[in-house]
Amino acid sequence: MKQPFVLTACVSAAILASACSEEPIIEPVGPLPPPLNGTAFIDPDVLTVQGPNALTGLTPLGVGSRVMYDGRIGAEATYDTWLFEASFIPSLLLEIRVNAEFDSISAVDLADLYAERFGVLPQVLREGVETLSVHGGLESIVGLNRDLVVHADQGEAHRIQGFLEEVMAHETVHISLDAEH
Repeated sequence: MKQPFVLTACVSAAILASACSEEPIIEPVGPLPPPLNGTAFIDPDVLTVQGPNALTGLTPLGVGSRVMYDGRIGAEATYDTWLFEASFIPSLLLEIRVNAEFDSISAVDLADLYAERFGVLPQVLREGVETLSVHGGLESIVGLNRDLVVHADQGEAHRIQGFLEEVMAHETVHISLDAEH
């Protein structure tokens, strides 16, 4: 019984000795990427549309011109928009502005989608947001100046992955809590 163990130990020692006799390969160690792509992507089931929802109504307001941030140009610009008013309990109103690059049917669908998702956010995160702006494109969802800015193609990718509500929550923290904390 002891002979196979001794033989294995001797062979292992010989392999290690030959490996150690060569010049060691040293590679620089730098920061490694995190296991996740951001704090919003930890679990897609933290907030879901199946949970409680504070949305009580969505009313179309027609069309209007609005100054909105657009990540595609990295600046604010004036856009023709489809306007909606979303109401939430307790007594919160949110103006949803959908860029007129979308047709009226798509604008209604987008306003409904984002109003419903906004309604699952905790009240403390909803309170600081006054507007929700929707553009086309794959740019990041961002929270700026009391406005939650969504680029619909990126929003759809997050929805499919199950992280739309979590990303919206993350960005509304910047709107509602950053200034106070």
